[in-house]
Amino acid sequence: MESTFVLKMKDGADIIEEITKLADKQGIDYGLFISASGSLRKFELVGSVGEDKKFFKDSFDVDGISGRFQKKSKTAYDMNLRIALSTDSFTSKSGRLTKGIVSGKLEIGIRKIDMKKIIEA
Repeated sequence: MESTFVLKMKDGADIIEEITKLADKQGIDYGLFISASGSLRKFELVGSVGEDKKFFKDSFDVDGISGRFQKKSKTAYDMNLRIALSTDSFTSKSGRLTKGIVSGKLEIGIRKIDMKKIIEA
């Protein structure tokens, strides 16, 4: 059975920690990120080429989100959260988010996928 959740986070929340808490509470073993609205600050992105990481302190608005997460053990998730962000001054950033703090508020739509319906080819 598929279910959709909206995770609402307040200023100062750790995005990865909150996603993990929701997944544990709702029993999400495999989830897809389907939407996002809000802002982040103090976040780290991994670029699309190589494993170069870059840290940003300023607040950016979230323009798009995609990716998935899967439970690997009782306490660990494999998370691939791809995100696009921008500022009012037309500065944009994108990459795989490894950490981040909510700036103001942030809402993320997550779809829970039944593992029995996943077909690997």
